[in-house]
Amino acid sequence: MGSWQGKTQPLSPTSMESTSSLHPLPLITDNAADVPHAGDAPKPFHFDDLKATGQEALKDARHKLEDLLKDGTEYVKANPGKSIVAALGVGFVLGLIFND
Repeated sequence: MGSWQGKTQPLSPTSMESTSSLHPLPLITDNAADVPHAGDAPKPFHFDDLKATGQEALKDARHKLEDLLKDGTEYVKANPGKSIVAALGVGFVLGLIFND
């Protein structure tokens, strides 16, 4: 009826690249060292790598937060009237939300 489920098609490297989002199998790699072989022991998990990745993500987040704070401070200094009105508006809305 037009449904492709249950039907098989021969795959070529070009068809796998064009339908990679639809195909559940990973693409074939050119590097044979990347392909696991039967009987290979799994690679050991290194917590140091995870720690380094976490520290890097935290460092990036800290820099983004510092940039956001700096940009916000510059905006408030450049537009004090708009900043006061915005702060009053946010305070009013939060007061309505959290009012018993």
